[in-house]
Amino acid sequence: MQMMAAAANVRFSGEAIWAWITRSFAEMQRKRPVRQLRVKETLSIGEKRQLLIVECGSRRMLIGVAGNFLTTLANLEACGAAESDERA
Repeated sequence: MQMMAAAANVRFSGEAIWAWITRSFAEMQRKRPVRQLRVKETLSIGEKRQLLIVECGSRRMLIGVAGNFLTTLANLEACGAAESDERA
């Protein structure tokens, strides 16, 4: 009988912990800021060399990366204009 009571207490504790974790996670999701910076596409062009299309708000940029070096290669057209050109 004593084991059943102990098992019930353990189960309740597990449920209480799970409820706390769920509430905490939901609260963290609400507090998380909306990110403006996104890497839309990457292309490897050699050892330690990449091209990236980076989007920040409505701006798009082509970024070149080589080892520890990083540079903006071009400012690209607005997102909607580029997509409409591809469809034509």
